[in-house]
Amino acid sequence: HTPEFAFERDPGNVGRAVRDLGITYPVALDPDFATWDAFGTRYWPTTYLIDRDGHVRDLHIGEGDEAGTERIVRRLLAVPADAPPSAGRAVPPPPPRSGMTPETWLGTARDPLPGRVRLLGDWRRGAQGVQAGRGAAIDLRFHARSVNLVLDGNGARRVIGVHLNDTPASDRTRVAVREARLYRLVTLPRARDGRLRVTLPPGTRAFAFTFG
Repeated sequence: HTPEFAFERDPGNVGRAVRDLGITYPVALDPDFATWDAFGTRYWPTTYLIDRDGHVRDLHIGEGDEAGTERIVRRLLAVPADAPPSAGRAVPPPPPRSGMTPETWLGTARDPLPGRVRLLGDWRRGAQGVQAGRGAAIDLRFHARSVNLVLDGNGARRVIGVHLNDTPASDRTRVAVREARLYRLVTLPRARDGRLRVTLPPGTRAFAFTFG
């Protein structure tokens, strides 16, 4: 993978997040996607609960349902270590629900950009993402209630513009980006078709769209 776009390789970003969240337990990194590929992961985020014997006891795709995950953790802590792995609910990844637009990566390491995404202006493409140049914008057609984008200010505070259906999005028209993380761009009352235009100042890096 191209190092300049693999923000997972930068322990500084992870270290800052760990400190900000007050996390005291070990945090593992997977910069070469060895674990990702070994599990056949297709969606991000995906949460695995693994017992002391290395058995996958639960799998959850997408954001949310933290309470459900916590219930399963509490239950598994009371399950003997020699219990069969079937006690969990690990299942194959389901297809996107209700016609929702699937996760969309922008880097060259994934499949070519689908027809629903267009890069406008000048861009530099890396394995994991793209870096904006002059006049950079992303045109996206989607079906979802919410749209998120993994962004990185690349060492500076950069402000991106968000326009929904050629009109500034009502809940957030400008998003300040600094550290590499997931940013919410649009939240709608319900899932529907939409067209999003995101304008990015030079130097901003974008990695993947996710939808909710």
